[in-house]
Amino acid sequence: MDNYIQKNIVKAKIELSGLSCSSCVRSIEQNLEKLPGVLKIHVNLLMSNATLEFDQTQITLDRITQTIRDAGYKVEHVNIVITQQQDPSLSKSLSNFDNVLSVAKKASDDTMVEDYNNNDKINASCALQKVPDLNITNMIPPSTSTNSTRTMATVRLEITGMTCASCVSSVQAAIEGLDGVENTQVNLLTNEATVKYNPNKIGTRDLVEAVTEVGFEAKLISSTTKNHNLGNTIRERAEREQRRLKDRFLMSLWFAIPTFVISMIFMTALPASNDVRMAFMKQIIPGLGVGTLILFLLATPVQLYLGGPFYVKAWKSLYYARVANMDTLVTIGTTIAYVGSIVNVVVPVAYKDDRPSQQFFETSVLLFTFILLGRWMEAKAKGKTFETITKLMELQPDKAVLVKFNQNGKVDDSFTEHEIDSDLIQVDDILKVNAGGRIPCDDESTITGESIPVSKGVGDIVISATVNQTSSIWIKATRVGTDTTISRIINLVQEAQSSKKAPIEEFADKVSHIFVPVVIGIALSVFIVWVGCGGTGRIPSDWLGKDQNYVMFSLFFAISVMVVACPCAMGLASPTAIMVGTGIAAKLGILIKGGGEAIELANKINVIAFDKTGTLTFGKPKVIDKNLFYPKDPLENARQCEQLLMRIIGLVESSSDHPLAKAVSQYVVDQNTTDRNPSNVTLKAVREAPGKGLKARVKVDSAPPNFFPADANPYYNVFIGNERWLFEHNCIYPSHITKQEAKNTLRHWKLSGSSVVLVGLRKASEKKGGLILAQFAVADTPRSDAAKT
Repeated sequence: MDNYIQKNIVKAKIELSGLSCSSCVRSIEQNLEKLPGVLKIHVNLLMSNATLEFDQTQITLDRITQTIRDAGYKVEHVNIVITQQQDPSLSKSLSNFDNVLSVAKKASDDTMVEDYNNNDKINASCALQKVPDLNITNMIPPSTSTNSTRTMATVRLEITGMTCASCVSSVQAAIEGLDGVENTQVNLLTNEATVKYNPNKIGTRDLVEAVTEVGFEAKLISSTTKNHNLGNTIRERAEREQRRLKDRFLMSLWFAIPTFVISMIFMTALPASNDVRMAFMKQIIPGLGVGTLILFLLATPVQLYLGGPFYVKAWKSLYYARVANMDTLVTIGTTIAYVGSIVNVVVPVAYKDDRPSQQFFETSVLLFTFILLGRWMEAKAKGKTFETITKLMELQPDKAVLVKFNQNGKVDDSFTEHEIDSDLIQVDDILKVNAGGRIPCDDESTITGESIPVSKGVGDIVISATVNQTSSIWIKATRVGTDTTISRIINLVQEAQSSKKAPIEEFADKVSHIFVPVVIGIALSVFIVWVGCGGTGRIPSDWLGKDQNYVMFSLFFAISVMVVACPCAMGLASPTAIMVGTGIAAKLGILIKGGGEAIELANKINVIAFDKTGTLTFGKPKVIDKNLFYPKDPLENARQCEQLLMRIIGLVESSSDHPLAKAVSQYVVDQNTTDRNPSNVTLKAVREAPGKGLKARVKVDSAPPNFFPADANPYYNVFIGNERWLFEHNCIYPSHITKQEAKNTLRHWKLSGSSVVLVGLRKASEKKGGLILAQFAVADTPRSDAAKT
């Protein structure tokens, strides 16, 4: 039974547009929950997407998306995750579904990725951990897993330069000549080639190079070229929604401004004797004035065209989901104002009543204008919340430098370098990362939060999106695609938006579900109460406008209740807070898994123990304590010895770029005991041992008495680094310092979160031994806002 379930359960993520409030969310969820075979459904208002699981034996994806459209919302595209146990027939059944843009399976499960707009099928079990993150949905290098159940992959290439059938033959022959290519189809009309190949033997770059060698240009049709990059998708969808609402708002202004001027100024504010007012109040026929006709002509396109989408969504929500949403309130309020105005014009005309009609066409026009303005501003605010995620995605480079060796594949001087798109990186590629280049090695603060660079050597694992701080390095790509470290972080942040709702979110959803019916009920009650007051003569006559009856007066109050009430704030507040919170946390190095529920439960935490504190500190270590071990008797001589020792330490440490060395060197300068280039001390040689410390040789032209055991040789070997480094060189503490006392001090510094730096000195004429004459405590001090962070 379990195998059956795993085999037939499909997880899909559907990108939507047209969601405006929590009622929209409830409408979609209720529609889909009614469908047989839909097991789970979660709609995210802020991200405008729906995540669901369904049984493919009971329902098709086509029916699911059609149900969403019937509810009045647009399906942008669909991503499907296929598990390894699923029936291969799913791929066949989905391949005919036009709206599925990509199908992906998690890399850890030996992935098959399919792009059904392009009919591509590829293996995607590999992911990059040591090279730039690659935004690849229809091409991922071959799996190294021996358990792979799928050995063939399909990819599409865009070919440039083909003009005739012979060109097609040349391209096809070049590709099919490669070992591992099973089948090739080249289409002259579309300038595309579809290649089925064994990804365990060749990669997509091999295919591109084969086409290039016969005189044509080839380009991989990947996620980048199709704009399905997640960062671009989120940003572009938000910008598209903003443009659409902005255009509709600006269009409404063309009608709202003249409507306001005519109704509120020309026909109301101006004196009755004013020529302009008299011109607009002039009767064309009994009961129909010039101003009224113009207002009708201005209000009609707004009501029917700009208000059309509101009517469609309100109707579909009521008809398909049996849910009243914000669009329902808008359409009811504006329709009452518009239709009521028409009735108040038609009736006097029918009875040839020449009294001014009690119309209020401006109400519907101005309502639509202000609502469109509000939704435009809301869309802009939502767009800004996406920046926290898109900025994470900007860490992923688009290019990489590929290193090619000689034909034997040996690492020697006969190699070439050239820049390639990240899409074309294959497993086992050797890539070059220059100093300052993003991706592996050294400063891993992007991932770990630690500001101190991490030493890397041959064979070490390096993390995607981190920065190489020192010299150029070569790395080997072992994984590519969505399983990189930075990609997993981005996915974790996104999944937080689709995780189980926080209790406050669930409460807001319940309230918004009954919000619209309650508001309509209140508006109706307000209307009845005011009509009752008017019918019993309890409304003062000076409250009513000239020639205005109490029914119209009461109607204004009812309309006001409906259009002012809006459930959008309740539905957007919690998702917005969650998205912004998880995004900012990710930027600060804190990953939140579990979404709103986890954030809300966090208020019960009493103690947090930080292991990685780089985000809470300045990122610039400083010396916070030190010990110098010269005897204090005589005092003046001890002071001179300490000053000379500090000169030596400052000079040696200034030769290194290591943060701890910089901290000690700067401390020496700040103490005003010396400068960086003391005249009586010369640095002759220095060698850095990664992860240990420095070894240097200095010449001291003049030294105070008792600085070091007497020796005519002015040269000294200096050892600066951690405890292991000093003990490797047999350095010991002076006789007047007990070893236990010194170790207790070091232990105290370490427990307080400091790094320790020891300094040893030895005469150059001696082969072993030496004295530990100083030790420093270096720490990355907390920021002033660390507690808030």
